[in-house]
Amino acid sequence: METLSLRQQTILNRVVELYIETAQPVGSRAITVLFRDLYADSYSPATVRYEMGQLESVGYLTHPHISAGRVPTDKGYRFYLDHGLKGETVSQEVFGEVGREISNAAREEQILGETISTILAALTSQMSVVAISDSAPSLLTSALIRLYLKGTHRLLEYPEFHDVRKVRGLLSHIDETTAFARWLDERCMESPGISVTIGNENKLSVFQDCTVISASCRMSNRRRAMLALIGPRRMRYARTIPLINRLRETIEQALERVLRSPVDA
Repeated sequence: METLSLRQQTILNRVVELYIETAQPVGSRAITVLFRDLYADSYSPATVRYEMGQLESVGYLTHPHISAGRVPTDKGYRFYLDHGLKGETVSQEVFGEVGREISNAAREEQILGETISTILAALTSQMSVVAISDSAPSLLTSALIRLYLKGTHRLLEYPEFHDVRKVRGLLSHIDETTAFARWLDERCMESPGISVTIGNENKLSVFQDCTVISASCRMSNRRRAMLALIGPRRMRYARTIPLINRLRETIEQALERVLRSPVDA
């Protein structure tokens, strides 16, 4: 990967953040104004245009039309995730209530799966999928796989998914429970922590217009859950990544408390 100057890194990260916020191509003027408001050492419009052109020439930015501003490529988003992302603070109060909801649902697996998926979709404003498997070493050999899907309408709220055929293709693949669960399992085996794949980084073509964030958590000695968020490339990473990570921790902590507590007679 090319070495970017500090100025190029700063401009690239700001382009990504503005595009995530607005869904509109970002012009040099918007970056110039932003820098003038935020930084003591602002850059001239000519300097910003030049650097954005350099970033485009090496594949971090592109533009949908000749006269339009730039948008991040998958490579640009990846650089932002690896080098520019600053996660938002997660509310302790919110996750205290989340822990209680999970504890209350813990005794019935279907209710638990539905609860987790509902919470994940509500917290992140993305489509969520939760897959729960029995204790086989891999979902590939699990006899039972249960999927819980919430927030499908969230996709339609993004301009990237106004094409209903695209959303239908996603949902059709998820409906093929075994294939989708196998894919989730492979992701979690390769990246035991939080896994984020953007656009063409996704091996399955049906997800190559999306970002997928996934994580695995232990539910008991015989069960584990895969959590996944599916949304546009311009997902609010600074919010969603800390949230799914904290939810994973909260699930494990809440279920451990339930396992240690006596079952009501």
